[in-house]
Amino acid sequence: MIKRWKIHKPEKGKIKLLANEGGLPEIAAEILSAAGFDDFDSASEFFGDGNLSDPFSIIDMQEARDAIEDIAFENGDRVCVYGDYDCDGICAAAILYTFFLSNGADVTYHINSRVQGFGLNETVIRELQKDGVKLIITVDNGIAAIKEAELIKKLDMELIVTDHHIPGEELPKAIAVVDPHRADNKSCFVDYCGAGVALMLVAALMEDTASAMEEFSDIAALATVADMVPLTGDNRSIVIKGLRYLEHSENLGLRALIDVSDIKPPFSPMHMGFMLAPRINSANRVAHAREALELLLCEDPDEAVTIAKKINGYNSERKNIQAHIKEAVCEYINTNADVLYDPVICIYIKDAHDGVIGLAAGDIQRATGKPCYLCTDDENGLLKGSARCAEGYSITDSFIRAGDLLTKSGGHHLAGGFSLKRENFEAFKNVLFAYAKSLPAYDNIPVLEIAKIMDADSLKLDNISEIDRLEPFGKGFPRPLFLLPSAVITEKASTKNGDYLSLSFTFEDQNFKATVFEIPLENFGFFVGDRVDIVTYLGISSWSGKETIDFNIQDIRLSGLSQAKQLSAYTYYEKFRRGEELTLEIKKSVLPSQAECETINNQIKNIKTGFTITQLTERNASVMNGFKLRIILDAFEEAGRIKIDRYKDTIKILHPKEIIRITSTPTMKRLQ
Repeated sequence: MIKRWKIHKPEKGKIKLLANEGGLPEIAAEILSAAGFDDFDSASEFFGDGNLSDPFSIIDMQEARDAIEDIAFENGDRVCVYGDYDCDGICAAAILYTFFLSNGADVTYHINSRVQGFGLNETVIRELQKDGVKLIITVDNGIAAIKEAELIKKLDMELIVTDHHIPGEELPKAIAVVDPHRADNKSCFVDYCGAGVALMLVAALMEDTASAMEEFSDIAALATVADMVPLTGDNRSIVIKGLRYLEHSENLGLRALIDVSDIKPPFSPMHMGFMLAPRINSANRVAHAREALELLLCEDPDEAVTIAKKINGYNSERKNIQAHIKEAVCEYINTNADVLYDPVICIYIKDAHDGVIGLAAGDIQRATGKPCYLCTDDENGLLKGSARCAEGYSITDSFIRAGDLLTKSGGHHLAGGFSLKRENFEAFKNVLFAYAKSLPAYDNIPVLEIAKIMDADSLKLDNISEIDRLEPFGKGFPRPLFLLPSAVITEKASTKNGDYLSLSFTFEDQNFKATVFEIPLENFGFFVGDRVDIVTYLGISSWSGKETIDFNIQDIRLSGLSQAKQLSAYTYYEKFRRGEELTLEIKKSVLPSQAECETINNQIKNIKTGFTITQLTERNASVMNGFKLRIILDAFEEAGRIKIDRYKDTIKILHPKEIIRITSTPTMKRLQ
């Protein structure tokens, strides 16, 4: 799939000034500048002092603390911690419940099932009232619970809301509504996750931020990474401290989960985001989130191991379900090819698991660069779905546009869930298409933000170690990508198990080895001797006491290409596939001759190893427009010459020796 490379162009004077004032190596200053921290003040604020802000600077925090002291500790009334079912909500509930329990409060907890949905539930509220609960404290939910708050008051209970989601015009009626995103909040930092807000509440109750961090930053850090909030300010402090405490965590459940996940220190946000959090979330996806919370609250080491193994099994089950849904989507795309060229991908998948469908939507979104809405049948005869997108598009705004077409919706700008009647599905798709087309600045080509163009002097172990010192990376401060221009491929081979591609190359007369993930050798359309530009993450690997530079390649293209021409060609090709009208001049320019068709026919016939269509357009860029080449391939497929896998961007040759005449194919007729 074609990608847009966006290369940061640093101001050398600013970089040198930042390096000198901050006592930073130049490469560290360049990475900070690429992330938007290009002066001493912004960089200092980014690094911070490692301590949390004053929790009482968050609106209603004092009211929340005072009410809890009165109701839970002085009066001894029963309290319920009411959490959400994702990793953030589970961790937030674990933090607050553990604090109450260890301080002698009469406390219980509740986590909704996916069937009960997000937020306070009327049936559950009535059950809690019968159980003697006097105070409900929400964590990672509650900001939209207007009607539920009224019910709580009617049932003679009290409510404290702690949340981090964007409030609506009306706030729920409660003793305190602790949400840093309230319009009237004046705190210096607002971008906490739900567990971060819970941690700040505990810090307020303890009147000691350092002790709160020592006791709970490992769990809060896990939630902070999992919920993809910006790793700046207090969040950066939480994650740095949390990673440090995680190595010696006193949480038996977390330690058991680390063991079954087979991860070893030193821990990084990657371990939290890609190893631990998916396991925590798998409980709510295929079973019940309550089991993940029970793991984090467990005080018996043997029981912790048992629960951790169970949750690890849920994660394996989740992976299989996710792969099955993704396979079904790919099959649908290849059967209904034009879906891939719509401005938004919106697909119904029969009998998909509604707890996992959102993860599959994320897979499709990352692979195509387009907002993805996947839905399936629910138990009430409706369609239930999940949506994912990248920056520049808003899931919540698209739901607002859909209005009454949806029976239920929720989420945030980059992810959300929805329900609708089956008969409204096509109308919903049309609303999504119109919304995407209304965004003039929206670009659905996947973007790689490149922090620095490397040269031989920069590509040294000392410099790479300086990159690692800037950890943790995450949202708001992503792991930097680097460009290695004009490298020469010297060898390519599959790894032992065939899952990855091992690549050797020279760069400015130095020899290197790299790994290319998710591209098998048969689909790697570059040859030994090709001069290529490489976009990669950089790290350090250690083997038998020897350190080497570790390359994690994200994209490769032939050197010397015009990115603007490639992207323009693909944009016009998509418009053609969508049936949009093109000018006569453009149609004439992409109408291929028989000789051009034979040229491409000979190329695909003679290439022994695989390639992607994008790589084929690159290889012919000097003699043929990429739009025209894709037209030829479409016509070949219509003539039965090849089969195109549009999701994987690959082709399969069906009849290698036939002479192709494509003038009568539907694609050619449209152009003529």
